[in-house]
Amino acid sequence: MLQINNLAGTRGERLLFKNLSFAVNGGELLLIKGRNGAGKTSLLRLICGLATPETGEILWDGESIANIRSEYFRSLVFVGHDNG
Repeated sequence: MLQINNLAGTRGERLLFKNLSFAVNGGELLLIKGRNGAGKTSLLRLICGLATPETGEILWDGESIANIRSEYFRSLVFVGHDNG
């Protein structure tokens, strides 16, 4: 299970989201939807460990992703975008 607790994310000086919390159980799908600049890609970068949250924690099966990096990251696929 992926669990997000009180996450805050920024881009530069701009606060994108704060106090974000949700959980995704095995077999469930999650849709992340929002307007341009809303923080969708920033959230995915946090979940994938490509960025560090301002506050909050990201747990995989009850453990911080900082403690289980190799196991956790083998289970992820992230395809970013570049608008060039």
